Amino acid sequence: PPLGSSGGGTFFGSGTIGGAAAADAAGGSGICFAQRETVVMSNHGDGIAEVIAEDDPCRLTILDCAGRKVVHAAAVEDLGALEREMLSIASYFIHKYEAAPSASELERMKADRNGVLLDLYTAEVMFNTKKVQLLEVYLEIYEHACDPVEMADLAQRIVDVLAARPRLGLEDSYFTDSYAAAVCTLGNRTSFMKTLFSRQLRAQRSIAGEANSSSAAFRGRVARSPQSGREAPASTDGD
Repeated sequence: PPLGSSGGGTFFGSGTIGGAAAADAAGGSGICFAQRETVVMSNHGDGIAEVIAEDDPCRLTILDCAGRKVVHAAAVEDLGALEREMLSIASYFIHKYEAAPSASELERMKADRNGVLLDLYTAEVMFNTKKVQLLEVYLEIYEHACDPVEMADLAQRIVDVLAARPRLGLEDSYFTDSYAAAVCTLGNRTSFMKTLFSRQLRAQRSIAGEANSSSAAFRGRVARSPQSGREAPASTDGD
């Protein structure tokens, strides 16, 4: 079947490439503005509020003090750069597919360009959703850090995750395997970091509980012990 057409293969083990399942995945990606009832999560001093949808915690909307949706200029520029990169990726695999030798010289293989773009957008949504989940873990760890060196290291790790991109296998016939590997890697990394962070929190709470118990027991012993300072005997003169 043509590249990117329905039934051309499976995408991350579910749905067909360019088919309805991929469209459903793109529709429920969480990258759209919140359309249903929303709850304000935080309000910054400059009048910018972060709002998430009740039906999808990953769906974030930025509102100004007047309730209008805000898209920062840097986000628009990053989106333009990402779309240009995605067009380059799609063009490479389309040209590679159409340049492959066919059984008949009279019939040349043609790629379904709309299907390829749909697959690529679906893959990007999955990839960036996993990045957001990993970044949330790092941000929570950052909020609990107090050492300046560790905070600088965490900040660098956050920047590295923001700049992370899938490592495409240019020898592959399609990009889905590369995106699937990147998505699985981010998901495993997120699970690993969550497990480490949960264990660290439990250990700290256990240590804090033991310290509080020891302190309370010490204060109890001090309260029950006789007074250390006694009245000094009356001094006698030599009369």
